[in-house]
Amino acid sequence: MKSKKRIIFAIIALLALAVIVFVIIRLTGQSKTPALSETTSPASNSETTGAIQNDNESEYQRAMEAFSVERSLDFLTRLTSINEHKGWRGAGTSGESQAVDLVESELDKLEWLKSQGMTVERESFKVFAASQVHASSVVLSVGEKTLEIQADTPRGNRDYINLTAQMDSDGSLTDTDENPVHVDGEVVWIPDHETLANLQNSNLSDKVALVNYLLVDTSLDMAIEPRDAAGMILDLKPAAIILYTEFSNINGESHGTFSGDGGGGFQVVEWEGTIPLMAIQVEELEVLGISEGDQMQSITNAEVTWDVDVINPATSTNLIVHIPGKEGSRPILLSAHIDSPNSPGALDDGAGSTILMEIATVLNEQQIQPDTDLYLAWYGSEEIGLGGSMNFTNTHSALVNDLLGNIQVDCLTSPLDDMPATITLAFSHYVSSQLEEDPLASYLMNRAGELDIPAYLIYEQMASDNGSLTAFNVSNVDIIYESYEMYEIFGGPWYAGHLHDPYDTVERVVEVQDIYKSMGKLALSGAFIPLDFQQAAFEDGPVQKQALFLMNQTEASQMSAAAFFDLSADLINAGYEINVMPYGEELESSDLEGIDLVVVPPVYDLQISEETYAGYTPVNGYDAGWTESEAGVIYDYAHNGGTLMIMNSAFRLKLGEAFYDFNEDWQDLNVLTDAFGVTFTEQGTGREQMNAAIDGKEYILSLSSENTVFFTAPAESVLAGTADEASLAEVAVGSGRVIVLGDLMVIRTAYGGTGNGKVLEALLGE
Repeated sequence: MKSKKRIIFAIIALLALAVIVFVIIRLTGQSKTPALSETTSPASNSETTGAIQNDNESEYQRAMEAFSVERSLDFLTRLTSINEHKGWRGAGTSGESQAVDLVESELDKLEWLKSQGMTVERESFKVFAASQVHASSVVLSVGEKTLEIQADTPRGNRDYINLTAQMDSDGSLTDTDENPVHVDGEVVWIPDHETLANLQNSNLSDKVALVNYLLVDTSLDMAIEPRDAAGMILDLKPAAIILYTEFSNINGESHGTFSGDGGGGFQVVEWEGTIPLMAIQVEELEVLGISEGDQMQSITNAEVTWDVDVINPATSTNLIVHIPGKEGSRPILLSAHIDSPNSPGALDDGAGSTILMEIATVLNEQQIQPDTDLYLAWYGSEEIGLGGSMNFTNTHSALVNDLLGNIQVDCLTSPLDDMPATITLAFSHYVSSQLEEDPLASYLMNRAGELDIPAYLIYEQMASDNGSLTAFNVSNVDIIYESYEMYEIFGGPWYAGHLHDPYDTVERVVEVQDIYKSMGKLALSGAFIPLDFQQAAFEDGPVQKQALFLMNQTEASQMSAAAFFDLSADLINAGYEINVMPYGEELESSDLEGIDLVVVPPVYDLQISEETYAGYTPVNGYDAGWTESEAGVIYDYAHNGGTLMIMNSAFRLKLGEAFYDFNEDWQDLNVLTDAFGVTFTEQGTGREQMNAAIDGKEYILSLSSENTVFFTAPAESVLAGTADEASLAEVAVGSGRVIVLGDLMVIRTAYGGTGNGKVLEALLGE
């Protein structure tokens, strides 16, 4: 789950839908993203008015009664057993693919839904990197006793290839064969900072460091930073490192949270050579007479077998199910993410994934066809930046624009002792940042009242995969269970709710199974939105113009319309519908017919070359780019009166304003721009603000200090910079125009405050 600091809006009384028509109040100005700091009171029956009027209410009641926790937990047990201790269902791994296989096989058993036309689509896409674990085991010795156990292996940093590649056991990104590393050595126990400090200047090159995970747990506020502690351990040059965790449900104690999934402090430090990094749980060692962390000192020897390949780029998978409705109205999308971090992922988001499966099972068992078309989406790679849902918006643009709304289930938590929690509906909608303005949130709150489910309502732009729909003006809600006290704790839900830790097991779900059932019923209610309510509340305003984002040569799904929050909001409020052409498709002139604005993101291949990072060569080398034919299509579009926006980036961007690895493809845009007299020439600026002159008015243009790619352009077209070092230009071409941005960050969320928004408004004439 991706959470930010929140403001929780006051809950208002919901209107009786049987009596009056619900009206959506659309905002005509900029989208509102309130500060998230206040809380509301839980909803109750007294706080909702009236019941949902549904022609098929009896079907709704039958479905609610048929929802089975027992059946769901059985499926969850199977899901969380996949790829045990080998990365589990990590993004882009074989475990994730096996999980999709399991869901697909279960769906194939739903004969009645299949007879009604249910279809299943499996969609593959590339993600930045994945750690494929071939072997990860340890043999521990206490006296004459030995025990062999499978061990977790942190995947490494999620965003930087040099930090991720350290987890490759053979030290080569080109080799995906099994090449196990074997270490057999005396164990040196490091339970605390004092012991670690006393070991400084020691050499453990022939020994195995057995380290209490709390030393590197980034969820805890300690005297020695977890990063520094990890560096001190690496300075000892151990032959292998075994981290051990111990279950705790107490605030302030480490319980093995793999924050960032890379092994705590180890995910942000670099080291030389190959060092096996593994993690075990104290609870696995009872055979050795060990039941608590202090007894780990009795372990005298460890044999380690470790074999991991870092794959870049990796292949991830979405599974999309369509259940035809009987009325043919606009579809509703229910979603969850199938991948997990370095953990079994029962709470996050096995719970959401099994709820989707149970919804399909209930409809099949009860032979209920929803009124409206229903889509179920199991997304891959949520944990590395909403990769699956953003790819979905890129590849299903027409469906996305037709959606009634999206309900995500992510995620259930099992809060630490004495931490109050409640079901939360985190909604996001550009033109609806208030309860009374969002129909889907209103519907679910009303259903929560009927079902006697206390719930909070908050506005949150990027709670989970549902946030990828926001840029398309789709009402969306994430159903989660969380403790608000966790926001006072560094690490947030990952710490306070047993997410991203080895104890995220089915047992945690059983502890909160009543909550699990309530979340499931709320999600299931999304399949029963009455048609009269749909027609009254979800009526969109007229679409006046069409915008098309050309992702043809931009493989990173986060560098797309789904992540361009501010630009998308401005376009929506100006009457545009946002469409996307996905990566890998060939552009033809017919694709641009009827398009008022074409947006071209930077060329970007996820593949990292040896030139970019010394010592690392491509696993599957490729270098895609715009063709001369496509360049001709784009030129003709602008020349014949179209508006074209082309932007570059020196780095790969991910969600907010952070940029990561170097974009080796930045020059490839010149295939398009040379025809307009524009050539990208140099990366990096060091400038953060520039003056921009547009139609005789002065604006402040904010740039990132390193991400700008300078370009040359006709002097009369330059709006910021010079003809030799331009950062912003508007080139007249025939009866059209080309807007060139040297820094993609100009249109990213909140970057540069309101100044850049005014620049874009002036350029687009909105």
